Amino acid sequence: VLAVYDPPSIARHFVGEAEADAFAGVFFDRVYWDAMDLGQIREEAFLSAVSVRLPQYGRDLLQRVLREWYRVLVMPGMPALTEALRGQGKHLYLLSNISVDFAAHAREMPMLDKFDGLVMSGPLGIAKPSRAIYRYLLDTYALRAQDCLFIDDREENLFGAAEEGIAGYHFDGNTAALAQALGFSSFLERD
Repeated sequence: VLAVYDPPSIARHFVGEAEADAFAGVFFDRVYWDAMDLGQIREEAFLSAVSVRLPQYGRDLLQRVLREWYRVLVMPGMPALTEALRGQGKHLYLLSNISVDFAAHAREMPMLDKFDGLVMSGPLGIAKPSRAIYRYLLDTYALRAQDCLFIDDREENLFGAAEEGIAGYHFDGNTAALAQALGFSSFLERD
């Protein structure tokens, strides 16, 4: 969990307070995001579908928001925790529900270069919580389920991992608690 997924808060970074909820409701509509996550539609189709539902101010922002939304609210403490884990020699893999277009540029993004491997749902046509994406992760990187811990902020995503024998941690945004669960007794949330 590298970013805080809070659509109204993210929208406030791009539009005024008065427009934020309406913009977020259209831009982050699960109908479109879920289809992109599964590789069923590409960003161009998403932008076309969303633009007709927004006033002009919103249409002008669509490309920018699509390229920058995940950078707006970095999960506090997660960059430092990622570095601490790497410093202990831990192998880190990212398993994300994300579009084909996002996946094509993922390695260029800050912080994603810290991971030993990336599994992105869009290009595969399978998404969390489907058991198949966890199996794909294990097979692709020759991982043993019993050696892995899957961390996610959506509890339902832990179920598919559990079906493959992967232990899960339901992340509630408290990075210090996660760090303690991972064995860092004096970790402070910092970036």
